[in-house]
Amino acid sequence: MRVRIIAQTLNDLWRHRSMMNPWRSGFYAVQLISHKVMRYTVPFFLIAILAASVVLGTHSFIFALVLSAQVGFYLSALAAWLLERSGIRSRMLALPEYFALSNLASLIGCLQFLRGERYAHWEPIRERASLNQRAPTITPHEMR
Repeated sequence: MRVRIIAQTLNDLWRHRSMMNPWRSGFYAVQLISHKVMRYTVPFFLIAILAASVVLGTHSFIFALVLSAQVGFYLSALAAWLLERSGIRSRMLALPEYFALSNLASLIGCLQFLRGERYAHWEPIRERASLNQRAPTITPHEMR
């Protein structure tokens, strides 16, 4: 669901990209860019940071520590996912798992948008009869 929402949001932003022009839309454009575009492109920055840590980690002890912390974080997210698939939930590993899964959904949604994949318009089915029905009433003698 999250991948579909992100891909559709990016598609809508692309279709209405004139809204992201600060000279035309004012501060609303800044809000769109910072709260939508930047948030959904975070996985690309995370990949760049990991790649930079790999390169810099071979030359500096501090960056080697940073790299090991990043890899440990992602491994803990993977461990939480594997444990959850086997029926075990770990509260301690829930945050890394949520962070990794939400950024993975953003990455997949961005890639689907860049490939041009589109989703059909979805409209929930609502039965006319259920909308016209009243809620049942309870009379006082039924409450005994």
